[in-house]
Amino acid sequence: MGRKKKSEEVLAETTDPLVMEAQFEERFATDEWYRHLYRTSYAYHGVHPFYMWYWGAHAMQHLGQVIIVGGDAKAPRIDFAAALGMALTSAIPLFAAARGRVPLRCA
Repeated sequence: MGRKKKSEEVLAETTDPLVMEAQFEERFATDEWYRHLYRTSYAYHGVHPFYMWYWGAHAMQHLGQVIIVGGDAKAPRIDFAAALGMALTSAIPLFAAARGRVPLRCA
């Protein structure tokens, strides 16, 4: 299984940080290829994406909604409102619907 497929497997399976930690973190943390890249090149450690996801999940506990502007429509489903392929000015109605008003002005 290629490296890209291996990492996509996690989000296709779950977005729950507790499940990610229990089922996937150890495998990525001890993957010899990821460890080699981390030690010999400018790559992040194999477990780094998990920690970033955990921090994001923590932030989501304090937010009503997250809108990703210009995200990848082919990415595995995550619990964000997505303005996929939209420019910021086109996504403003999503912000307005979430906040009840337009939160910023774009020139």
